[in-house]
Formats: sequence, structure tokens, C-alpha cells
Amino acid sequence: MEVPQPFERIRKKAPGMPAAQLLLVAGLSGALIFIVASMAFVFREPWLFASLGPSAYLHALYPHRRESSFYNTVVGHFIGIGTGVLAVTSTVLLTGADATLQTVITSVMAVVLTVLLQLALGAYHAPAASTTLLFALGATAPTPHGVGTLAIGVVLLASFGEIIRAVSSKYQR
Repeated sequence: MEVPQPFERIRKKAPGMPAAQLLLVAGLSGALIFIVASMAFVFREPWLFASLGPSAYLHALYPHRRESSFYNTVVGHFIGIGTGVLAVTSTVLLTGADATLQTVITSVMAVVLTVLLQLALGAYHAPAASTTLLFALGATAPTPHGVGTLAIGVVLLASFGEIIRAVSSKYQR
């Protein structure tokens, strides 16, 4: 089967991965986002957020790696949520600090704490560093609603990611 020219360039960047697998990974990534986005639309809640994109990609590309497991995805993002909230609320105490300086301190603190806790708990999930920055940069309010909204999106994506994991295990080797 002849591969279209633009797709051939993509395949060269992913050596050893057949064209069908490339399309499958892209399609599964999109399907995971579609599921979360559709549920968010139906319930009128912002459950889809930026760091779920890389999580969906990990689940589709590497369904059997540890960083794509339900535990790592959920615990990793929950760590990011918790450390983001902690960093924001603790730097609020820096009264009189320049807003830009406060953002820098909050962002660094949130990412460092996220990485340390992920390492300590064995919950490696790199996209969670983006989740913590949602709070640190002010994109998500450190409120119960803000925390709950992100938590629901994470659990939805991780749950449907487990379906990919289960189905793909049947086709390995």
C-alpha cells in the first residue's frame, strides 16, 4: 500500500512504527479527548484542560508503560493539583511581593513539589507538571470547584485509558 507523501514524512520521524499504528495512536489520543470533552459538554463542566492532551497521548502511545497506568495518571495529576493549590495559597502570604515575582516563586515551588512527590510515591506522570502550573499561573482557581473540576477530568481520562490498556494487552505478541 502506497503511503501519501506528507504521511511518509511523519513515518520517517517514528522509525519502526507502521503507518497503521501511527494512525491508531493519533485516533486513540483523539478518542480519549473526545470522550472527556463530550462528557464535559453534556454536563456543562470544564472537565477538559490542557494537560489531559499529553496524558491522552501517553495512554495511546504507551498503554503498558508505568507512566500511563491508572495509578500514575490519577495520583500524578492529583499531586499536581495538590501542590499547585499549596503553592498558590502559601505564596499569598508573601504580601507586598511583586505579582510577577510571586508567580515565579509559585510556579517553581509547584513544579518542584510535584516532581518530588511523584518520585516519592512512584507516580511518574509528566503531564501533571502542567496541571500544577494551571494553579500556579492563575488559570484555575485554587477552590474546591477548581480542584474538583480537574480531578473529574483526570479520572475520566484515566478510566478510559484503562480500556485502551486492557484491549491492547490482548494484541501484544
